[in-house]
Amino acid sequence: MGAAVVRQAEAMLDVREATGHNDGPAVEAILATVDLAAGASWCGAFVYAAHYRAGVQLPTPARSYAWAPTWTAKRVIWKVGDLKAITPAPSMRDSGAEPGPGDVFGLWFANKGRVAHVGIVQDWQPGSKYLLTIEGNTDGSGGREGDGVYSRKRLKSQLWAVSRWAC
Repeated sequence: MGAAVVRQAEAMLDVREATGHNDGPAVEAILATVDLAAGASWCGAFVYAAHYRAGVQLPTPARSYAWAPTWTAKRVIWKVGDLKAITPAPSMRDSGAEPGPGDVFGLWFANKGRVAHVGIVQDWQPGSKYLLTIEGNTDGSGGREGDGVYSRKRLKSQLWAVSRWAC
């Protein structure tokens, strides 16, 4: 299922905002998957849209997935700090704790006091300090209020946590 999530995220790599204000037909279609209108931050909605389009059944309500912290509040398989996997939830014990394609990562923002940006793991790159991601509402420099969907190379140490929803 994780590979299907990545394929759906890759299909959205050409999405760009119309005016740089969380708007435009493609962004508004992504926001509509979580019952939000133009103007709302949409990184969580992007992650939801990729999962939804891949056929992943997520608990309801859809709107709760627009809130970035929702994605790393449960089903955590990896957390930064000692760079070791934590014990997976019982439903994921057979899936392994090493993050992989389709998993969801969260970035902690101290000024917000919470996870304030999420995206999809494209390639974890075992043995490397880097991973490849696909993120919505970002830009080429990795900001959390960007203008589109981008593929990024990030340091694993930048992540707060990784959760698995496509299992």
